[in-house]
Amino acid sequence: MAWFTEPGRSSPAGKILVKEAPEMLAIAHWTGQIPRRPPLPDGVSVSQLIALGSRRKRSKVYWMIAKSEEEVR
Repeated sequence: MAWFTEPGRSSPAGKILVKEAPEMLAIAHWTGQIPRRPPLPDGVSVSQLIALGSRRKRSKVYWMIAKSEEEVR
């Protein structure tokens, strides 16, 4: 999975291989199992949230917000 900070940018701001730790991927309400979840911005629901952990950096969790609930279905 790769993420970009600016639309149209050709190189990602970060990336992680999901196949290295698929059990460390949580979507929507499953993210409630992960400690230290950051506060959600106004207008964003838990159903838009994606969390991805890393075995290499055990203390690091990447938090992402989908544009809509439909994007995470």
